Amino acid sequence: AFTRAARRERCAPTRRGARRTSEPPEAPADLASRRADAPRDSRASCVRALRDTAMPELENQAVVMLQRHLVATKLASAEQEGTLKSRIKDLEAENDELKVALDEAADELDLCWAHVHQLRQEQTKKFQIEERDDWRALVTSAQADRARLQKEV
Repeated sequence: AFTRAARRERCAPTRRGARRTSEPPEAPADLASRRADAPRDSRASCVRALRDTAMPELENQAVVMLQRHLVATKLASAEQEGTLKSRIKDLEAENDELKVALDEAADELDLCWAHVHQLRQEQTKKFQIEERDDWRALVTSAQADRARLQKEV
């Protein structure tokens, strides 16, 4: 395995515009032979170097922890999704009920406006005169009927 400093130098990304040197950084003599065989500045070699130095036990523990977290997250999201779907159904049912109530209220409002319109018409002089004439016509008709019935008797 490489030392941390050597790994950092080898795996460090270059800055934009900076050129990589073909010369490897100074390394101890025993690492120089290993480095000569490995391709310089390749990501695969960096990953390989990191993988070889990592502890397999920690990787397995991390994977297990990630799996547990994933399962817990999936269960929580499935539960939340079910709760939200049931809430959607409840809200849609309530929305339908409110639409029916709104239609009934709109019909009642139309009826009330019709009454208001009628009351406004009843308050006009023209309407009062027409109603008085209708009453006079009714009274004369009733008197005529009464007179006819008295003649027949």
